[in-house]
Amino acid sequence: MDYFSEEERQKQEAFASYRDAKLKPLTDFLTKLNIRANHVTTAAVILLFLGCMAGPEWGWTASFLLFFYCFLDGIDGPLARSTNSQHQGGAIIDMVADQAGVIVAPAAAIYHLGTDGIAAVLFASLYVSFIALVVYANNNGIKLFKIVRLKYFFYFVYCLSILINYDLVTYLFYVADVYYLIVLLLVVARIYKFFAAQEGSKT
Repeated sequence: MDYFSEEERQKQEAFASYRDAKLKPLTDFLTKLNIRANHVTTAAVILLFLGCMAGPEWGWTASFLLFFYCFLDGIDGPLARSTNSQHQGGAIIDMVADQAGVIVAPAAAIYHLGTDGIAAVLFASLYVSFIALVVYANNNGIKLFKIVRLKYFFYFVYCLSILINYDLVTYLFYVADVYYLIVLLLVVARIYKFFAAQEGSKT
């Protein structure tokens, strides 16, 4: 279960192998401390919420917390693989934690920066819906086109906005909303055509 297309998955697997090798000393150390992947995922989510609670007056603190949220979110997978404890349940937990920032951070942007609420809600809704559809398509063997994921760039723009106490996030959302709405419609159309072709081949 994943949210990468076939082409993206090949690149992701190559990157994962490289990342696992580089992180092996750290994952070995965590294993000795009896720290498991789910512990790391839980810590990452806590850092996410703490980072989003910190406003512009705590800009550097918020930025560091969100940075370490992303860092820890990238460790739980290698840690699970190093202990041979990866499974579907863990993958779902990791996926939820991975996408939690797309929901929590836009809410923080509305509260701390006065970001356009409609644009923020649309971004979170469209992004999560797009991820769900990609997972569905992958599970059914439906080949999709390459899609740009703006999640980490959004975190960067949010942290920059917090540091300078000026809302840059709204402008990103305006662009991202249009892009992901188009992507969502194209993905739905491709899924529909796939199953329509299957039904047509049966008749």
